[in-house]
Amino acid sequence: MIRDTTEREAMIRALKLASEEWRRSFDALDDVIMLISPDFKIKRANMAAARLLGMDIHAIIDSQCHTVVHGTNAPPPYCPILKAQSLGIYSKAEAFEPHLDRIFNFSAAPIKDDTGRIRHCVEVISDVTDARKNARESIRLSKNLAESFKGITEALSGLVESRDPYTAGHSQHVAELAVQIGKDMGLDGDDLEGLHVAALLHDIGKAIIPAAILNKPGKLSEYEWGMIKQHPITAYDTLKRIPFPWPVADVVHQHHEKLDGSGYPLGLSGKNIHLWARIISAADLFDAMTSHRPYRPRMPRDKAMEELTRGMGVTYDEDVVHAIQNVLKLDDMRIFVVDYDNLVLQGIMDEIKIEGIEPSGFTDSQTALQAFSDNPAPLVMTELTMPGIDGVTLTRKIKELNPPTEVIVTASHYSKSDTLRALRAGASDFIEKPIDIVMFRKSLHRALNRYAAKITAT
Repeated sequence: MIRDTTEREAMIRALKLASEEWRRSFDALDDVIMLISPDFKIKRANMAAARLLGMDIHAIIDSQCHTVVHGTNAPPPYCPILKAQSLGIYSKAEAFEPHLDRIFNFSAAPIKDDTGRIRHCVEVISDVTDARKNARESIRLSKNLAESFKGITEALSGLVESRDPYTAGHSQHVAELAVQIGKDMGLDGDDLEGLHVAALLHDIGKAIIPAAILNKPGKLSEYEWGMIKQHPITAYDTLKRIPFPWPVADVVHQHHEKLDGSGYPLGLSGKNIHLWARIISAADLFDAMTSHRPYRPRMPRDKAMEELTRGMGVTYDEDVVHAIQNVLKLDDMRIFVVDYDNLVLQGIMDEIKIEGIEPSGFTDSQTALQAFSDNPAPLVMTELTMPGIDGVTLTRKIKELNPPTEVIVTASHYSKSDTLRALRAGASDFIEKPIDIVMFRKSLHRALNRYAAKITAT
């Protein structure tokens, strides 16, 4: 009996063609695709496997996958096939393979029969070595760019402040305080970086205002006050052209706005004012009030805090003011000053009092150490060449007694090795005599902020 096999032969050809198309499709892929049996033998593999392993495709078939891929006698713990087989779910992992000196992304999915039994697993292996290298390089370049950007920002801020020695360091102080406030309020990472940049640049609009107006001791005329109120607008018009990754221009534009709408230049109120602007506004006022100006004396810190508290919820954000209180720890603003020269000691203490800090002076290191042991202070400032217990030894003992305490070392005659010894003993700063008042103020502010940050962190 003769049967017509034409239809059957056509079906066979179609199946062969489809199989060939699938094989060529899989072979065209860069990713390795393998069919793995329950005993971890490779039953099928595309040409990418041969290229990766440097083996003939026929030699790969029936090899143990962990032997040829991982170079091990058993599947490594991160092998996704282990989880795919034991749990019957899709699994993935990424690992560096010393055997092949490459980084791979592994993924595996189980193939089940009609009864739910796992018959095979399909494993896909992607070489991600170059991608990871490129990502690390991108991160490195981003960090370098961020450092360059930070330097430019600080330079712009410093350029504005260099016109007036009385405001030198103001923007830096505001930025440091603003970041500490932000941390206390729960900000972190990128938000703190953006807040820091905006605070550094908050007064950049004052670059066009004459110093004579900024430091005028008497009452400002209407015209002069108009120029002052223009500086946030000037800053905004300048900063909006720079593609910051944060709303720096808007925040600087708003840093003189008040909760009740009485601020300038936009008359914004409440939550319409950006949180960063509300933080900078309070930090700006606090630093200004506690800094000396030609037209008024410095206000003690506790009095400045009272001023902010009076405006809490009306002109200043209540949460921001509470955060400042937490950061500053106003109940302990003391410094021990140690110097064998009583005249120098009194001069330093007078300057510190202007800062609103309570100094205790000592001309003898042993007496200072005993007093500190009885009641540790946040800050200590000591002469390097003290008789008896020298400044380096005193620094070391101070840090042993109370690690958070910030120590500043001063000296008239010293070497590089002296500086290194002091810093290694725990000193946070080293100031040369005769003391530069501007540098002294900056050092003191930095020490206060560092101490407050450490206390807040604990």
